[in-house]
Amino acid sequence: MPDVARPLDPTAALGDWALERGQGVRARLAFLGDTVLGVLRLLQRRNRHPAVDLAVDLDRAGVGSLPVVAVFAVATGVALSLLATQQLERVGLPGLAPRLVGIVILREFAALMTGIALAGRVGSGFAVEIAHAVASGQAAELRAAGHSPHDVLVAPRVLALTLVGPLLVAYADAFALLAATITGVIVTDLTWLSELTVRAHLETTTSALAIDHALAGLIKGAAFGFVVGVASAWHGMGAEAGPWGLGRAVRRAVVAAAASVAVADLVLTFVFKWVRL
Repeated sequence: MPDVARPLDPTAALGDWALERGQGVRARLAFLGDTVLGVLRLLQRRNRHPAVDLAVDLDRAGVGSLPVVAVFAVATGVALSLLATQQLERVGLPGLAPRLVGIVILREFAALMTGIALAGRVGSGFAVEIAHAVASGQAAELRAAGHSPHDVLVAPRVLALTLVGPLLVAYADAFALLAATITGVIVTDLTWLSELTVRAHLETTTSALAIDHALAGLIKGAAFGFVVGVASAWHGMGAEAGPWGLGRAVRRAVVAAAASVAVADLVLTFVFKWVRL
């Protein structure tokens, strides 16, 4: 009798799935290790390939992101101030709104806005560039010439995002706090720019400007820049040939970068709570 194909045993299917996932995790960890080593070589100036121009990557990641980060910051500052004032007025504590808004902006929202902006704007662009380099054979040429594609294509972009992250967070802090303060003054005082109201808002807002709050946001900015760079580079390096493969890689890069920002934010929030930062 001819052999009859039998359905795959559920236990074997589960084992195959676990092995496949394990190989994927191993590949990602290896990619992360190669990226970190490439960044370290770049910092030690051991990477002197002519195609590496960190200044250009910093300009594209940082200066090019200023307008979108400013828009996000102003909108967030206004919305937070309105919501906080409205809700705290119901319990008779509207004066706490500026401090609450200031702490939330410094510790969370400015960094989160920066991470999402980098994931959507810069991460997608870097993924396209890396995918094009792989598809055009540039990565293979680098290997043939004895250079690591991580050192030339990945490390400079990841380092640029890591460096500009805290700077963009500080930039977003300034715009968001200014917008929140102006909104709070307008909403809580019908005489508009009353000197007493302005002074009270400024004093309450500045009381939230503690070093630990600002430091937490800056650390998150650097971490978000790093994870966006790694996620974008991973999908760019693994892109398939052709327009369809390029588009798929970009979509996956943006989603993975945004998800990585959310996960990193959650992890760092718990870490800061544990170390009391």
